[in-house]
Amino acid sequence: MFSIDIVIDEDLAEADISDDLKREISIYRRLKPLISHCLNLNHEINNSLGGILGYAELMQTENIALPENNRQNLQQIIKCAERIKRQIGRLGDLKSDLAGEIDIEAVTAAYKQAAETLE
Repeated sequence: MFSIDIVIDEDLAEADISDDLKREISIYRRLKPLISHCLNLNHEINNSLGGILGYAELMQTENIALPENNRQNLQQIIKCAERIKRQIGRLGDLKSDLAGEIDIEAVTAAYKQAAETLE
């Protein structure tokens, strides 16, 4: 499991909320932009890889007369693209594991309530 060293934000330090809630709000603040970025990155990379893999596999199945070294290069392209796809999948899994450590809905509600008292 992945762990984060949590430093409670200044505005939370003196807030009249539990230490657990302070920790969850701090995690939430750090995760929120990362989740959005990971989702966007995952989408963009997977779309590009889908095109690369699709065209490369199409070239393999169309029996295009390619020299042997080009066929080997094409196979390497497919192998590398599939490796990147697996790594992106692992990044998504890591993000899910992190997000699973907290109840986003409860933290969001508590964050909004705490934010009102911090202002």
